Amino acid sequence: MRAKTVSVVALTSVFASLTSGSTTGPSQNGPACCHALKGILPADTFVSNSTEYNAEYHDFWSSTEDLTPSCVFLPDTTEKVAQAVQLFTHLKCQWAIRGGGHSPIPGAANINGGILLGTDHLNTIEINHQEGYVRVGAGNRLGAVYNATDPQNLVPIIGRYEDVGLGLAVGAGFS
Repeated sequence: MRAKTVSVVALTSVFASLTSGSTTGPSQNGPACCHALKGILPADTFVSNSTEYNAEYHDFWSSTEDLTPSCVFLPDTTEKVAQAVQLFTHLKCQWAIRGGGHSPIPGAANINGGILLGTDHLNTIEINHQEGYVRVGAGNRLGAVYNATDPQNLVPIIGRYEDVGLGLAVGAGFS
């Protein structure tokens, strides 16, 4: 049986349109922004010396991303992302998005003094055979996508290396 090729619809493309609020320069209001974010989304906001912060802080492919955010935000729904982006805009917070963190461009996936939005918990995969699409959460790595689609005899058009994030699929990464 021939494998059916499907398109991968990634939430990563949504994030690409949101990065206009991000920057690599040192943030002047990072601690205040983190405090406000923790006030509205406490279960998803982590400050330095927490287990979650340390795991995200050290999870980069390139040493060019060795920066120190004021806090790490790990949303698990797009609604939380929207809520946070509204706050970032209102308070003029500086922030960066990290998908797979597989970029050698300094500051492309981390920030000094601002908020690091990690996509790791946005990792759902929905296969819709009837309408012919696969919806992939922005926090997935390519290996997870292949593991979900292979048993369904589907072939996503994405990169080769399983530990790379979905930014590669929307033109933000390297293969």
